[in-house]
Amino acid sequence: WFEHNYPGWYKLYGPFWEAYAKMGDPKDGQVPLTLFPQIPPICRVCQMPCVFPRFDQSTVRIREADGRKHAFCSQGCEHLYALEPHRYSAAHTWFEQYDGYELAHCVRETGLLRADGKTLIAQPQ
Repeated sequence: WFEHNYPGWYKLYGPFWEAYAKMGDPKDGQVPLTLFPQIPPICRVCQMPCVFPRFDQSTVRIREADGRKHAFCSQGCEHLYALEPHRYSAAHTWFEQYDGYELAHCVRETGLLRADGKTLIAQPQ
């Protein structure tokens, strides 16, 4: 989808995200987030982690508005925020919404629980 809509995207970003996805496969026994010293900021606009696969664009943008700090992954997302700040300020990132919740509550609330009571996400053994 990205390459179709943004020609050249795969050349710049594809290999990074493929490697990241492979590390996220439970069969590999790795947890990608353990590579980070802390959870990366979540972009206020696109809701993606501010993880930068390009060294030439590797700085998260933090701006303060309405007494809150907002992270942006790119100039584009920061520009979209500037056009409609109230639209994006009203929304919470996943981490803001579920901060302090028990994992079981998050699983139920987000619909990741099947009708038989079993979870849809892999559990550590």
